[in-house]
Amino acid sequence: MLIGAHTLNEDSGSEQVYNGFDCCLTHEIYAKFMQNRAQAEPAYSFELALQAPVLEMMLRGFRVDPTARELGIEKVQIELKRLDYVVQTLADAVWDKGLNPNSGPQLKDFFYNHLGITPIQEWIKGELKFPMNRATLEKIENYYQARPIVNAILAHRDRTKTLSVLQTEVDPDWRMRTSYNIGGTKSARLSSSQSPTGTGTNLQNITEDLRHILIADPGYVICGIDASQSDSLFVGFMCGVLFDDWTYLDACESGDLHTAVARLVWPEFAWTGNLKKDRLLAETSFYRHYTYRDACKRIGHGANFLGKAPALAKGSHVPETLVRAFLARYFGAFPAIQRWQQWTAAELQTKHQLTSVHGRKRDFFDRTNADETLRKGLAFLAAAGTADNLDLGMYRIWQQMPEVQLLAQLHDAVYFQFRENLDPNVIVKKAQTLLTTTLTAPSGRTFIVPTDAKVGYNFGNYVSATEETPEKNPKGLRKFVAK
Repeated sequence: MLIGAHTLNEDSGSEQVYNGFDCCLTHEIYAKFMQNRAQAEPAYSFELALQAPVLEMMLRGFRVDPTARELGIEKVQIELKRLDYVVQTLADAVWDKGLNPNSGPQLKDFFYNHLGITPIQEWIKGELKFPMNRATLEKIENYYQARPIVNAILAHRDRTKTLSVLQTEVDPDWRMRTSYNIGGTKSARLSSSQSPTGTGTNLQNITEDLRHILIADPGYVICGIDASQSDSLFVGFMCGVLFDDWTYLDACESGDLHTAVARLVWPEFAWTGNLKKDRLLAETSFYRHYTYRDACKRIGHGANFLGKAPALAKGSHVPETLVRAFLARYFGAFPAIQRWQQWTAAELQTKHQLTSVHGRKRDFFDRTNADETLRKGLAFLAAAGTADNLDLGMYRIWQQMPEVQLLAQLHDAVYFQFRENLDPNVIVKKAQTLLTTTLTAPSGRTFIVPTDAKVGYNFGNYVSATEETPEKNPKGLRKFVAK
């Protein structure tokens, strides 16, 4: 693609000339970079330094428990047989033949021609399509005659993905390795994919029900440190710095963001001022299985990044009228959020560039007056703050804690292992300190992203085993409280 920037006469050209143009273009890009080196240097140098800890994680990988893996495969295969029986039984009742849950043409024929459901269309890259993805199936699920089979199809697809992850090829030493791309996203977050040799998978997307198969090495224990509600905290910090309005950050730092938001959005409720008691009140029903706290968590987070009522209603399965009423109250309680959105729009339209709180710059080449570009800009400002905070902390751990071994980085968490004979109080406290970066606003107010630590013998979360549920995860990661 870059080579296409040069004019090359195909009749007189050759491979040597073609490669020569390629080298010239590389030199031109380097010269352009050097002209703007002062702007790019901090982020560029930081990402170069990150190669060391990232490469170490890639080389080490995660140890796999063969027994847990095989038991998981066997369990999912049994579930898939049951789900396939349900799908085929329902399909046979409609059109006297089988149905492939992953076949778009078959599903369209089944739902639109035989069940009489109005076809659902969507414009994709300027072309009218009739997809059979999850979003479409969830719309079809609203038709009562299709609901049972749609539920079975979605469950079948989910378990098929689970089986695919469980059957992912691991290396001969029974370790699952992944590739991390330091420059793989525009938000500064690491991206992940299978290892350079084609084994492993995207470790960042392994779901909670599968993580228990990844375990600590013999004599080691795993620690995971998570940056709690980091994106929301950065939104609150930016609102405070720009407009000296700290209301949203105060809510974030209250200890329970979503309950604190609920107290401000619904001030007429009988709040007690006690966070634990107020959480019980916030957990009462808002709509169906959603509580008031859920609404603050799901709809409020989407509203921060310019989510509109129709899209938020669709994503949360809450009626649009309730979403609109919530948004009016939400922005009434936190007016600085809309001011931050307007400020970001002005920056995009006048400068075509945004700078995160850590000084990371991003240029925007899309139409800067488009809502989609603004959403990308808002997401960048929050995500870049989280990513750089986490990466800096991970680098410090790698550099200053030789007693630990880095294992993985998720979007907002770092995982490492250390020997069982070491004092976990000392290890965890030191790692949390290194993951903490203090930012100071012009007003003098300081800000940090708090972290939560978990310790255990496998990558999954701890779930106690009982007589009724013996297959839980008693060796998983448990919340760690230093003594």
